[in-house]
Amino acid sequence: GLKPGMGVLALIKASLVVGALPDPNMRLSACNLLAGRVGRLTPGAVNADVAIDLDGGGTMTAIITLASARSLHLGKGVEVLAVVNASMIILGTMD
Repeated sequence: GLKPGMGVLALIKASLVVGALPDPNMRLSACNLLAGRVGRLTPGAVNADVAIDLDGGGTMTAIITLASARSLHLGKGVEVLAVVNASMIILGTMD
């Protein structure tokens, strides 16, 4: 089982990550909001892969619709939040 101080790995499927723009008035049921900036935006025919360089280090990828990427005016360097429901996170131990 998990113990304090133990190394863990969090696995989150990219299609389950929601992208949002920082807004102090935003109200969500999801508690996991990871701040960062768009590091790369790869548009496809229907969806866009958005690589988010997290403020705390590391990168998280979100797959969102191309229409959403356009409506949020996403591009390299834009501040974003990666929003994830806790039930979508799988933890694995590093030991």
